[in-house]
Amino acid sequence: MNTIGPAGDIFLEPLNMKPAGSPEPDDSGGGGGADDDDIRNAHRDMIVGQWLRIIKKQNNSIRKVVKPGFFEGHRAYAKEILFDQVNAYASTKAVGVNRVRQVVDSVINERIRKTVPLLEQDARILTERIMREIGENHGN
Repeated sequence: MNTIGPAGDIFLEPLNMKPAGSPEPDDSGGGGGADDDDIRNAHRDMIVGQWLRIIKKQNNSIRKVVKPGFFEGHRAYAKEILFDQVNAYASTKAVGVNRVRQVVDSVINERIRKTVPLLEQDARILTERIMREIGENHGN
């Protein structure tokens, strides 16, 4: 039988368990890293999920008798749950908070109204609009 050598019985050694001072593995090969499309798609999916929550809540409320002031409160709810997701995406594009708030407020104020019905397929359309308005080219 072959000997193992002076290191002892080390068969497997995790990459994150290297001795201090040893060279780090080369990550330039591109394997395993998220590219821009993956990041964009992940953010898009999170924003679509929030839109679906907003649409479901609105449609469930419309099936009942809508109380006065519902749409004002619903717009505030929508802004609250969308802002963090859109801002997270905007941070990957170096877009500031003020621009995020402006875009989110504009889309919500336009689309969440008594006279504008929302359907589930609108979630993706509105998400793409927000992402386009935030800017695909780092703040533009």
